[in-house]
Amino acid sequence: MSDAENETYGHTKKEWQMLPLKLMSAVMIVMAIVFAGQCPAIPTLIAYCATFGVVQVATSLVKFIFNTERPANKGSNPGKVAMAGDLIGVAVAIWGAAIIYPKLGDFSTLSDQAEAGEGGCANGAMIMAIISCSIPLAVIAGLIVFGIPYMLYKNKTEGAASTPPTTTQDDAVKVEVGQ
Repeated sequence: MSDAENETYGHTKKEWQMLPLKLMSAVMIVMAIVFAGQCPAIPTLIAYCATFGVVQVATSLVKFIFNTERPANKGSNPGKVAMAGDLIGVAVAIWGAAIIYPKLGDFSTLSDQAEAGEGGCANGAMIMAIISCSIPLAVIAGLIVFGIPYMLYKNKTEGAASTPPTTTQDDAVKVEVGQ
């Protein structure tokens, strides 16, 4: 039986199973609400966490509702919206890295200050931000380090295989002599 025959409400069993995993970023929205006001040392950290969560959840919902991950729907308008959401997610991750990475050296100090009620930043908020911005940036770094050389190698080998053999002058002389 094919996946199309086993669809429930327009989605396959695998798509339904993957939905909760794709919506895990909703935790960031909840945690942003929980940690609101607990990070005066990095004022935009909570806004970053909430924004990243909203962008990821919205993108995942668009992909799921409109089945944009299926090959037939990749070029559709909802597919383009989903791609734009992915790019926005990368931009938000860069924003997160810009606000959290400079503070990594002060991590324990900020955490101690938060526990003492002297400002600082809650441990959970900082860890959540570090993980959420590091994963997309690691994927992009991997694509740059491994993807670009792979594409260059692939194009080089495909170009060599698709080039028709050239006839040399010696081959032309052999053909004339043989006739």
